[in-house]
This record gives sequence, C-alpha cells and structure tokens, in this order.
Amino acid sequence: WTLGEGRGLWLGGRWLRVALLGVMGDLQAATEAYVSLAARGVADGGSSARGVFPDRLSIAPMLDVSDRHFRYLMRLLTRRAKLYTEMLVDQTLLHHLHPLHLEYFLGHDSGEAPLAVQLGGNNPETMAQAAKVCEEFGGYNEINLNCGCPSPKVSGRCFGARLMLDPDRVRRIVYEMGRQVCRTEVTVKCRIGADDRDSYQELCEFIEAVRAGGVRHLVVHARKCLLNGISAAANRTVPPLHYDVVHQLAKDFPELTFTINGGIQSLDQSLEHLAPSQVYPVPVHGVMLGRAAWHNPWCLRHTDSMIYGAPTRDDLTREEVIDRYVDYAEYMQARYGNYRCFDSNVLGWPVIQMIKPLAGLCYQEPGARLFRKELCKNHNAGNGERASIREIVDAALEEVPLFVLREHASGKGESRGYGPALPSATEASVPAVPAVAAAAAAAAAAAAAAAE
Repeated sequence: WTLGEGRGLWLGGRWLRVALLGVMGDLQAATEAYVSLAARGVADGGSSARGVFPDRLSIAPMLDVSDRHFRYLMRLLTRRAKLYTEMLVDQTLLHHLHPLHLEYFLGHDSGEAPLAVQLGGNNPETMAQAAKVCEEFGGYNEINLNCGCPSPKVSGRCFGARLMLDPDRVRRIVYEMGRQVCRTEVTVKCRIGADDRDSYQELCEFIEAVRAGGVRHLVVHARKCLLNGISAAANRTVPPLHYDVVHQLAKDFPELTFTINGGIQSLDQSLEHLAPSQVYPVPVHGVMLGRAAWHNPWCLRHTDSMIYGAPTRDDLTREEVIDRYVDYAEYMQARYGNYRCFDSNVLGWPVIQMIKPLAGLCYQEPGARLFRKELCKNHNAGNGERASIREIVDAALEEVPLFVLREHASGKGESRGYGPALPSATEASVPAVPAVAAAAAAAAAAAAAAAE
C-alpha cells in the first residue's frame, strides 16, 4: 500500500481480494489470484517497470486478422511474443453468452499464452460485465481497452479512438473493469492524439486519467487519429509517426510501462526502441508489430532469440510450419465443422478463413504471388464439392520452389540464409532472463572462447 502514485491502492485492493478469498475458504481462487499478480511482476510490491518487462514484443489486435487461427500460426513461429485477439465489442459478447457462442468468440488454444483479449465499447457498466465474462472464460492474462481504432464504423458508435476525446469516460471504464476482475490486468491501447486534441499536454492528461482508473500499462500507436475525412487504412499511414512522443511518455511516467506501436516492420527496428540510444535515450518497455506480422509472418521466426535471448525453433522450415498448421486446421474443421449459423448453434470455420493466415508465409520469395493467388482461388474438387484445406494448400505449394519451403528458420540448410545464423541452444548458453540480441551474441562469443 506504500507504492505511491496510486499504484499501491490499485494493487492493495487486489491483495485485499486475495486475502478475503483465503479467509472465506476459497483457497483455489485465492491461489489463482496470487499467481496472476506474481506473474505480472508485482508479488513483491514492485513494478514491472523496475525490472525486465515480460512482453517485450507483441502482435497487435487486428480486425478480421487476429483470430485464433492466425494466433496459432504465430505461436508456431514464436513461443514468447504476446498475442492479442481482434477487438470484441462488449455488446456483442454480452449478447452471445451461450457456451458455444463464447467458445467461438473467446476460444483459444492452450498454447497461445501469453494472450490478451481486446474489448471495445464506451459504457463503463457493460464493459465491466464483458471484462468479467472474459476473465471467467479463462486463459487471458490481460484485458485491453481499445482507444485507438480509427474505423468510422467504430468511432460513429463513440468508442475506439473517439474515446481519447473523453479521458474521464475512459477513467471510469477502466476503473469499473478493474473492479470486476481480480486475476487479469486491465490495459489501454491508444493513439498519441485524436483530431485537434493532439498536444503533448493533452496526451499527458489522457495518460493521467487512465492511471487514475488503475491502468499501469499502455500500448501507444505513435500516430494521431483523424476521425473524419479519411479511412481506417489511411489512418495507419497518413498521419506522421512520432516515436519520440512515446519515448517521452516513458521518461515522464516512470511508474508506468509503455509498448510502442505503428509502422515498425522488423525485429531489428524493434530492438532500436528497446535499448537506450542517442536517438531515444529512454527506451520503451515493449514493441507491438501489426501489419508486418500479417503480411510477413516468417519475419517473426527469430523473435525468441533476438528479443528474449531464448532458444528459437531453428529446425523448422516453412514446409514444416505449413504442414503443422494444416494438421491443426483439419482438426478444427473436424471438431467444429466448416460453416457457421448462430441461430442453430453451429459455429464452424469456413475453408477460406482457415487458410487465410498462410497467405503471407512466402512474402517476397519466388512464387509468393502465385502461392497467395492459389490459396484464394474458389477451389472445386471436380465433382461439385469444395476442395479440402490440404488439397488447396498442396496446390498452392506447387508454385513455390523447394529451396524456399525447406529453408530452416536459422537460415541454414538447403537454401540461402537470411543474414547471419543465430546461435542455437547447443551452440550458446541461453540467458536466464529475457535479453536483446547483443546478450545472446555475447554468450555465444564467451562459449566459443571457452571451447578454444
């Protein structure tokens, strides 16, 4: 309770909840609440900002992209990056409380953790109810409030980026969400401004409002949002990027943690924001990739070693990743079917939705365009029936040279490499805590010197 800046009160309330659960005899719930707080780096009363922030790289919530199938593919490429669901509207979730419907909207593979769910809405009471539904469903270690979506459809309903025009409403929303959950952190994703409310002082007022509501981590897209006159796609490119603003926030609010988002295209670019430099003397705590992960998922294959200093699945090739994903897709269709009808409680996955995550796996490689084209064709098996997922994927793979498909994630093997090979678990000691690529390289050099 002595942590200051409001953090003590926020965490103290959660520790009080843990204690009360124990006194009332609900030891299992008390244990779950304790483990959740401890995992977030606050079990000793400290702040994750003081040590190593666990979510150094995350994959953005993207509408019609970040479904459970895309997340499954991401997890084949990186064990450590944090994954986000696409935005779920509070009213939609509360309207579909049937267990099968909740499985459709909130279902996920157990291996997807760490995993965050993003919610959209503007009513403190319904947002709190939706947050409680998400926590009770289980498997999420973060519930994120969307204050950055520029879609006219979303802003027309007065949520998304439009919430940045009403900081006090956001404060009330996150406060009510925090009251309803005890094991899950509530966070906010926002822009650096919206319309004419785009000064640094106004941004700080917004940060102070969400901090007063109990939020201790923010994901900040380093662009302002223009709510009228341009499309959602244009809002991702037209407003200029101001990374320096997000780094300034990290300096001015040392008790909070910040993840930077917007226009970052590679792991190398990510590392530029995670360590002090002349350009950014104060680093941010995490980096979020969005369209880069969607258009070129293979770029994430070195995430665990470059960002976390952990082993990478260097033995995997594109061919093996695709084969594992197809096995998963066939299992999902066998379990849930391949069509969807909420009224009949039939919630399957159409073929096109299952194969869509694979479209960028051969990005900028020979045959990539034909591979995507073949995946998206309206396939017919020849007898009036639709082709299976495996038949479609096998046909698409015929357009890609073998040296592309059989290249190992390490850049070794049957084809050309992608830059210098990274040390494997057998070649270098792996740091016990997350580290940047320099730490992994230093460990490899030390091991080589010792061997000599």
